[in-house]
Amino acid sequence: MALCIASLFTKSASGTARLPDVGLVDPATPLDAGPLNAKLVFSDEFNGPELSPYRWNIGINANNMLHGMLHACYRSENIDFQQGKLVLTARYHLQGVSGKLNKETKRCEYSSGALNTIEKFYLRQNMYVEARIKLPTNQGGYCVFRG
Repeated sequence: MALCIASLFTKSASGTARLPDVGLVDPATPLDAGPLNAKLVFSDEFNGPELSPYRWNIGINANNMLHGMLHACYRSENIDFQQGKLVLTARYHLQGVSGKLNKETKRCEYSSGALNTIEKFYLRQNMYVEARIKLPTNQGGYCVFRG
């Protein structure tokens, strides 16, 4: 289980706050929540009921693989919201489940939730990133937050 709230800020050259890009900023995020003279450019408070298609894709990347291998099928059923928190759940499937790897359908014993912003938002130099994350303590899990 991972609980996350994400906000990204960039420094404004003029030192004045500018309005965020429509669709990439959650209206529930305070515009002055970041560092002084910063512009809020991306945020999600995960207050549901569903993911914003303007901000997120499901999966770890475009091919849903890590190190050339499929470790789990990434599914929307494994993504939930609880009290303003994003919850990603890993599950074992005795009969297996289908998932995509390089546009091919593969069978997986495990499914999980994962998000990315490919072709929606990219981190750039001098961005301030703020996130609150709670990671599981179980053995065998692979949890990562990266930019």
